[in-house]
Amino acid sequence: MEPLVSFVVVCLVIAGIPALIAASVVKLTSSEKFRAAIQSPPDPMAGIAATMHRTTFTPNRIPIGTRLWNIAHSFGLLTYCTIGLYVDDLYVPGRRGNGFHFHNWSAWIVYCAMPFAVANLAAVVVDHYDQRDNETWYVWFAKLTQFASWSLFVIALAIGLASGQATAR
Repeated sequence: MEPLVSFVVVCLVIAGIPALIAASVVKLTSSEKFRAAIQSPPDPMAGIAATMHRTTFTPNRIPIGTRLWNIAHSFGLLTYCTIGLYVDDLYVPGRRGNGFHFHNWSAWIVYCAMPFAVANLAAVVVDHYDQRDNETWYVWFAKLTQFASWSLFVIALAIGLASGQATAR
């Protein structure tokens, strides 16, 4: 039973890394010092334009169905990958045919990619409840997590196919 406990601890640590990254990104981007550092020099006409065209910010409204869908898929994806890693056969289905069975190190790399996909799904839910005017940061975070997830998946596929740890069936 001890290997199962250590396996679960390792899985939880790997799953927590994207959550820590997301929390630090949100904390960093919400600071005034960071915003002031990345803004361009002030435009002398900005004050005049702002008084002429007053607009109010409306936060995103994500439908409850989309939020529940993303939450369910987040938990389902982590559960599926954890079970696949435990049995050392992580199957990723293909869109138009056979999928890939990942084993050993390539399965671990795919498992490391999955928390980034979960963070991407969770960002949509968090965006709904965030009332600040920082929608561009959520777009940036979505692109970052998609890039990280797909990069790790391609690396796992290349390593797996080269070493025989990934098979297409």
